[in-house]
Amino acid sequence: MSRQVPFQPGEEELMLELQTEEFQAVDWMLFADTHEEGMEEYRRHAARTRELMETYVSRYGPLIWMDPEWAGPDRGVPWA
Repeated sequence: MSRQVPFQPGEEELMLELQTEEFQAVDWMLFADTHEEGMEEYRRHAARTRELMETYVSRYGPLIWMDPEWAGPDRGVPWA
């Protein structure tokens, strides 16, 4: 049985903004494959994606579970 972990206040909105920027970065990267003028937009969205990832990690923890010491019931991760 899996348990849903609710979002903390503001987390869902930040995650949505991060996903939107990441999607736009990928989309511009694909466009830039054939249109050199798309590189500036790609760089802008990629930089914003990195900023949002850093913000998310500093507020809510890692986006992926690579560090076994970080996860645990005392950190709000009930399945660890």
